[in-house]
Amino acid sequence: MIIEACVENFEEASAAVKKGAKQIELCSHLDQDGLTPDLDIAKKCLKELPITTKVMIRPRAGHFMVDEALISQMAHEIQLFNEAHIFDIVLGLTEANHTLAIDVIKDLASINEKNSITIHKAIDTCMDPISEIMRLKEINNVDYILTSGKAAKAEEALDFLLEMKKACGKEISLIACGKITHENLLSLDQVLQLDYYHGRKIVGNL
Repeated sequence: MIIEACVENFEEASAAVKKGAKQIELCSHLDQDGLTPDLDIAKKCLKELPITTKVMIRPRAGHFMVDEALISQMAHEIQLFNEAHIFDIVLGLTEANHTLAIDVIKDLASINEKNSITIHKAIDTCMDPISEIMRLKEINNVDYILTSGKAAKAEEALDFLLEMKKACGKEISLIACGKITHENLLSLDQVLQLDYYHGRKIVGNL
């Protein structure tokens, strides 16, 4: 399995590698569910760590609903990270009707064909995540979906996570999250049998 650690800075990222993380999601302000990280920190992670560094593209805290100013800022941030050769990005946007803003996501994903896109937990705010998965399959470089199955904890949504896994098929990899730690990881994997798991404490305290 691939263990993805959620980190805020280089020191945490480096510690996560030493504890067995195979990739990191770099954010700022995890107290606000993660915002776009500092570009220089991302560059340092890319240069000095032997594992994949994903970066959150989320300029604004709060809800995930789309607006023109937000789209412009996200596009600008993606371009900045691309110029630094950081192509693994995490994003998500929704419409007022509780669906993903697919057309906007498609436009952001197309800024650079090298981009590998992870759709974050914005999908968990949608009314029908299974339908959203089918729509995301229309975007070639959406490679991952990060989800807790609409629950606070992955262990509370095992059946739905299995439904989402089936819907993803071979086109998209599901990354389970939701209070996943080094203590409950193996028991969750016995049920879910996913290739990817994500957490703030998934390799212990950082």
